[in-house]
Amino acid sequence: ESTYTLGSCPSGYSLVNTLSGTSVDAGNSLYRHDAQQCVKCLDESQYIIRSNVDTCLKCPRGLKCTGDAALDPVVVGSEWVEEEVAGVGMIYRLVSCPSHYSVSLGSEADGSLQECVACGKGQECFGTNGTNCTVCSLCGSGYYKDAAVAEGCKACPANTYYGGTGAEAVSECVACPDGSTTRGLSGQTSVEACACDAVLYRVVSGGGADVVSCVTCPTGAECQDEGSGKTCGLGSVNLTCGLTPLVGNWSRVHESTYTLGSCPSGYSLVNTLSGTSVDAGNSLYRHDAQQGGGKDRKPGCVSVPVSKRSSRVSHLHHGAPGLSPETNRVPKLGREGRAGDLYGADVALPSPPKQPRPETRPSGGSGGETCPAQLQRDIQSW
Repeated sequence: ESTYTLGSCPSGYSLVNTLSGTSVDAGNSLYRHDAQQCVKCLDESQYIIRSNVDTCLKCPRGLKCTGDAALDPVVVGSEWVEEEVAGVGMIYRLVSCPSHYSVSLGSEADGSLQECVACGKGQECFGTNGTNCTVCSLCGSGYYKDAAVAEGCKACPANTYYGGTGAEAVSECVACPDGSTTRGLSGQTSVEACACDAVLYRVVSGGGADVVSCVTCPTGAECQDEGSGKTCGLGSVNLTCGLTPLVGNWSRVHESTYTLGSCPSGYSLVNTLSGTSVDAGNSLYRHDAQQGGGKDRKPGCVSVPVSKRSSRVSHLHHGAPGLSPETNRVPKLGREGRAGDLYGADVALPSPPKQPRPETRPSGGSGGETCPAQLQRDIQSW
C-alpha cells in the first residue's frame, strides 16, 4: 500500500510528474509525486508522438494537428518523418515538398516553423530522380513566372525571346526585330530564333552590344520563287536565287548591310532612285535601290544594250597583252555569274592598239562602222 505512480497516459496526452511540466523517472530529483498527471494536448495547435515521454509540442505551420500523433500535411504530397531532437523530444521533420514548392525549416528547434512554400516569382521546382522538391531554382532562358504560386514557369510568347534566367514578368521577354518572327515557336532563348521575313535580310550592327535588324532587300537581290513568292537572295547562305547565284559582286563587313560593289561587263550598276551610280557615302545613295531583278529577269545588275556598251568589249576582240588567240574573246558568263569571275566594268584593261578603219557602207541613209563578224558572234554567244 505504497504511493501510487502514474505509469502512462493515452494518446493525445502528456505524462507530467515535475513542477516544470515534464516527465522524469521516479528516482530523479525533479520527480514530484504530487505533480503526476496526464495533460491533454490542445487540439489544432499541438501534437505529441510519445505520450509517456514527451511534452505537447507546437504544431508546425505545414501540418494540420489534432492534439495527438496524427500526421496530416497542409500541402498534399509533402514528406514528413519522425526525428528526435535533444532537449525537445520526438518531432515531425519536413523532408521534401511536391513540385513548385520549396522546403522551409525555420529556425525554431521544435520545428514549429516548418512548411512547404510555393516558389516565388521567377522560380520553379521539379523533383529529380523520383524525389520531391527541396529548393526552388530560377526560371530557365525563354521562360518567366509572374506570381508566387505553385506553378511552373511559362514560355515567352511567339515572336519574343529571353536569354537570361529568373524572369519575373512577360515584359522581360524581348520582342523580335521588326520584320521578323520565331515562326510560331515560343520559349525562345536568343535573337537568333527570330527569322527575317522573306523579302528582308538580317543585319547586325555593333556599338558595344550587337543589335540585330531586318532590312529591305535591294532590288538587285530580289528573287521570285515559284510557290513561295518573292524572297531575298542576300538571306541565303550562298547569295543565290534558288540555285542561281546573284549577278554582281555583293559584299559586306561582318554582318552589316550588303553593298553591290561591281557588275560584270554589259551591266550598269545602279544605286540611286534616278537610276545612276554614286558612292555609298553620297546623299543620293539608296541601299534598297541597288539595281537588278529576280528570276524572270537578269538578277543583279541592269543589262546595257549592245549599242551603248563600253569599248572595253572590243578591246578584248582586238587583243590585250598577255591574252592568247584562243582566249582573246568576249568571255561567256560562267555558272557563277559573278563580276569577279569574268572581265567586267571593274577590270582595267589596256587600250587597244590602233587598227585600220574597217570598210564602211551606208545603212539606212547614214554612215556607220560595220561590226566585225567575229565580234558579232561573240556578243551573241555571250
